[in-house]
Amino acid sequence: MSAVSSAPPSTIREASAELADGRCSSVELTEEALRRIADPAGQGRHSFIRLFRETALAEARSWDALRAAGSPLPPLA
Repeated sequence: MSAVSSAPPSTIREASAELADGRCSSVELTEEALRRIADPAGQGRHSFIRLFRETALAEARSWDALRAAGSPLPPLA
């Protein structure tokens, strides 16, 4: 899988297609979102009062494991 940092998907449909095709993982997308939230030049500090980084990454790992096992997943997984 490739890193998402160069051109992350801009829509949920794009992200879903990239996940389905194996071009990225839930962990990569989550890490990119966390980087953007933490960016001092961005709006993350104004948008989030609490951040559950480890929980988000654990959930992403769970979705990636289910996807790898071939489990049917909901569209926003």
